[in-house]
Amino acid sequence: MLIASTAAANALAEPPLTVAAWLGHVAAGGDPAVWLAQTRAAAAGSGGAIWLHLCGDAAWQAQLTLLTTRLAEDPDRHALLRRY
Repeated sequence: MLIASTAAANALAEPPLTVAAWLGHVAAGGDPAVWLAQTRAAAAGSGGAIWLHLCGDAAWQAQLTLLTTRLAEDPDRHALLRRY
């Protein structure tokens, strides 16, 4: 499902639960960094066991910088999704 409005996509209260929803968000021009930050905060604050390793702040920032760089490479989000 593609989201028609970037502002609406970024304003959603919670990140999606499926890969298809994440891809639709990015394809519609949404900023995945907003949802990534929400997901990371939720995982860090869950207090429960988690099978994913949460990286440190420096590694997290490096990944966000790389993501920002890649998103700026091409205004065609579908091309970016094919490339990466």
